[in-house]
Amino acid sequence: MRCRWPVVFLVLALGLSPSGAAAGAKSDTIQVRVKPQATLIGGSVEVSVQISCAPFGEAFESNITVTQDNQAIFAQRFLPAVQCDRKWHTVTVVASPFDGSFHRGPAFASAFVSRVDPGTGEERQGQDVRTIRVR
Repeated sequence: MRCRWPVVFLVLALGLSPSGAAAGAKSDTIQVRVKPQATLIGGSVEVSVQISCAPFGEAFESNITVTQDNQAIFAQRFLPAVQCDRKWHTVTVVASPFDGSFHRGPAFASAFVSRVDPGTGEERQGQDVRTIRVR
């Protein structure tokens, strides 16, 4: 029988469990996904974000920023809080630019969600940054 110590050592060094999942990966992190398509409504964009989190603390900060034309067109909007039950929840908001108007084509979106334990001050957060398509 051949010894597989190098493989075992590599798995342990990378912090992986035998199933391949990272041992240090927290199931209690906040996961955020900006949907790749947005809808143009007048000069604003309707954008959707998926959020999944484990039960923890209370909502602290949740927002999405959308920019276009090298940040010449800029909008920021608060995201509504979602229930943290380890399920994916989709929230949709309309982001209106501070100046100018969005148009069809590529845009840049960044969504950020954080929760805090008011007793300990511990904070958990998640974010997604991507190019989206405004239609």
